[in-house]
Amino acid sequence: MWFFKDKDIPVVRRNFDIQYFKDLHAQREFVQNGFVVIPKLISDEEVEEISVFFQSLKKLPSYQVNTSFESSGNFLCKTTQAKIFEFVEQFMYKIADRFVLLENCDIGDGGTFFIKPPSKASILHPHQDSTVIDEEKSYGVFVWLPLCDINEKNGALNVIPKSHLWGNVHRSQHIPWAFRKHHKLLWQFMHPIYVQKGDAICFDTSIIHASGINTTNEERIAMCGAIFEKNHKKVEYLQQNKKLQKFLVNKDYWLDGGQSKNLSNYPSENVVDTFPNPVSKNQVKKLLNL
Repeated sequence: MWFFKDKDIPVVRRNFDIQYFKDLHAQREFVQNGFVVIPKLISDEEVEEISVFFQSLKKLPSYQVNTSFESSGNFLCKTTQAKIFEFVEQFMYKIADRFVLLENCDIGDGGTFFIKPPSKASILHPHQDSTVIDEEKSYGVFVWLPLCDINEKNGALNVIPKSHLWGNVHRSQHIPWAFRKHHKLLWQFMHPIYVQKGDAICFDTSIIHASGINTTNEERIAMCGAIFEKNHKKVEYLQQNKKLQKFLVNKDYWLDGGQSKNLSNYPSENVVDTFPNPVSKNQVKKLLNL
C-alpha cells in the first residue's frame, strides 16, 4: 500500500502595513489574532436606532427568516438590499472617526444583519466569509455590532485566533470551502467572544468564525459593516473547469445577491491558487500547531 504525504500549506504573507485603527494596541491585537473588541463604541441610543431600523425590515415582504441562522444578505430583493446598504453605510460613517483612521481606509458601501432565532437550528458552523478584496494585497475588517448583550446562551460569535494567517485567500460562495470536512475539529478550537451591547467586535474578513445555538427566547441580532483599504477594489472568485478566475466587481454585484450568472458583466483574470482544497485533517492540525 502506498501512503502519500500531505503537501505543505503554502505561506501567504498578509499585508497589514497600513494602520486602520486609531489605537495602536488595537491595531497590533487585530494583526496578531485576527480580531479585536472595541468597548462601548456606540451608545444605547444608537443601539436603539439600529433596532428601530431592523424592526422596519421585519415588516417587508422580502424579510424571510425561519428557525435557522440567517443573513439579510440572502433576502432576494434588490430594493431591500439597497435600503440595508444605505443604512449600514451611513451609520458606519457616523461612528468611524471614533476608532479608525479615515485617511487610511474606506467605509464599505454596504452591510448586513445577522439574525439568530431562538432555535436549535440557529447554529452557524465554522466557516470563512467570501473574499471581498484581494487579501494578498491588503486586508478588510468586518465590524460586528450586537443589539443585545452576548453570552454563552444566545449564540456568541466564536473565532479561531490567528486563522486569518492560514492563507486561504481565494474564497467565494461559488467555491467549496477548503476546510469543509473538518467542522468537528475546528469547533474544538473556537474562542467565544462575550461582549455587551454597544461594544464592537472587529474581525479580519478571512478569520474562521462560527456561532452557537441561541437557547434563549429572544432573537439575537447583530449588524455588520466593513472597513477596507483606501480606494480599494472589490473582487469575487469563480472556479470553473479547474480554473480559478478573479473578477473586479462593484456594489451592484452584491446588491443583486452576488450571483455567479452576473459575473460575466465584470472584467476578470485567471489566478493561480496553490492552496489545497479540500484541506486534509493533518494539514489542519499543522495549522493549529498540534
